[in-house]
Amino acid sequence: MTGAFICRGSNHCNRVVPGRDIASRTLSKFQIIRQAVDKSDYSRSNRHPNLLIRINSPTVLRKLAQPFQVRLLSSIEVMKMRFNILFTLWLIVILACVSSAVENQNALELNAQQVWKQSIIAKGGRERLYSVRNMVISSSGSYKPLQFKIQPGGKVSSRSGKQNKVVSEELYVFPDKLWAWTDYRPTVFGLRITMYNYQTKTKYVITDGEPNHPAEPIAENELARRGFPVTQLIYLMESSWLKPKPVKVTTEQIGSRFVDVVQTEVDGQRYDFAIDSETHLPVRFTSYSEYKGKAYSNANNLSDYTDVDGIRVPLTIELEDGHTEKSNIMFNVEYDERIFTNPPSIEAGQKAWMKGK
Repeated sequence: MTGAFICRGSNHCNRVVPGRDIASRTLSKFQIIRQAVDKSDYSRSNRHPNLLIRINSPTVLRKLAQPFQVRLLSSIEVMKMRFNILFTLWLIVILACVSSAVENQNALELNAQQVWKQSIIAKGGRERLYSVRNMVISSSGSYKPLQFKIQPGGKVSSRSGKQNKVVSEELYVFPDKLWAWTDYRPTVFGLRITMYNYQTKTKYVITDGEPNHPAEPIAENELARRGFPVTQLIYLMESSWLKPKPVKVTTEQIGSRFVDVVQTEVDGQRYDFAIDSETHLPVRFTSYSEYKGKAYSNANNLSDYTDVDGIRVPLTIELEDGHTEKSNIMFNVEYDERIFTNPPSIEAGQKAWMKGK
């Protein structure tokens, strides 16, 4: 019979079909390291005397006449091979996940940009928004001061005091000047006139008790407030100096209406805009901050939109603590430059910023 027979001992032989890889399919089972097989009918391995190979096929004999090497992989090599296979599969999965995450993030940003673009158009368009050089906010509102009490054992309790009024006038000269009149009288908070000029890094604070306080340098920890991002974002959303980057958008419900919440980023800080799906105007603005490792958020509800020089602005702002402000807005006013160098008198009143006053 033509073929090759692998025998272990004298009674157990297996036939191997000629032309197939005998070395890899059969001989490797018996750990033959290197064996040169001659053209005789029988050959016995020096390493394995009980292994008898009977071959009566000239074709197989010619193939086996060439030296060959058969080796079983060690357990360490098998483990390495398995590790490499698993690592390759893991890498493929990770790359697929990363690619999918990037695609999803790009899709979120694209959707956020579309919602943001609609809102900017509803506000009046970028051309009008970017033409704003300064802004005056005249507001009146109410607040309830918190009263704190330390109880035995160190527990702190608080309650709201009676409602008080506050009147303010703020002049923002973008991007780096602010003058503000804030009147809490007759409460203990009194009157404050403040000026910040980040261009010259100077400020002044005038109060009832210190009406002639001179200008002084701005402290280092106050320099980070320059640009007045919250004011610009609430009233303009975008300006020549402030361009938020839309990151993603989600859908939420505030009361009976649905809103698109666009998460944005400005200089590493997060700001969220809840945009009405019908008017495309922000109805809530949320800023985020961190202090001593703890995260805080501050939400402002925006309403009573009106048109000022072609720009839609909210006239009513309600804070989470119940504090409500109603405002009048003016853009690109004529103002007295001297208020950013020389403190005005208290008698000049809240319109001291006006030119020719």
